[in-house]
Amino acid sequence: MDSDSTERMRRILRHRLLNIAAGIKAAATFLESQDDDGLSRRDREYFPLIRNECDGICAIVEQMDQMFGPVLDHDTVPLQDALLAGMSAVREALPMAEVVFETESGARTQRVCLTVAVTALREAVKNGWQASSKTVFVTACVQRKNILLRIIDQGPGFSDEGKKLAFEPFYTTKPRSLGLGLSIVRKQVVELGGSVSLGRETRGNYVQFNLPYLA
Repeated sequence: MDSDSTERMRRILRHRLLNIAAGIKAAATFLESQDDDGLSRRDREYFPLIRNECDGICAIVEQMDQMFGPVLDHDTVPLQDALLAGMSAVREALPMAEVVFETESGARTQRVCLTVAVTALREAVKNGWQASSKTVFVTACVQRKNILLRIIDQGPGFSDEGKKLAFEPFYTTKPRSLGLGLSIVRKQVVELGGSVSLGRETRGNYVQFNLPYLA
């Protein structure tokens, strides 16, 4: 199958999944709003769960777009703005997670890709939090030509196989995970000319992104 056919199938699948999720979510919301004595309290408890599952489908579609869709536009912003947006996205996606941000102070007029910075922070922190449900540390080291983003978790770390496959699409050791988060980040960072790596330091295991500055 050629690339054009694959892209066409991706778009059709995307459209149908989003339509199905939207239809189910709208129906659940409508039924919940009805004053129907035939629905018990237990029945009504399912409606928020249904909507959450629909939101999950939409999130999967978004990840598939990021992994297999066209190359993204480089929406450049000052580094300071990108870090603040990334931190905000982490807190929104993981409101219960304990995340400690350690970023260097000083002038940050260099520009980076907003989408990639936000995606890298959100997906790597999510991965770290799921590994242990303990504090995740985020450090940003500002260098002359790039910024190093390091996300440190306190989980068991990657196995030998995991180190080889961590950035491969659909590789995961977690239930209910599609295994696309880190592979999406690698794709986006590498497209910009950056790099990704795994390692370990005194506080735990880390995923590191070398994100280049853009003009």
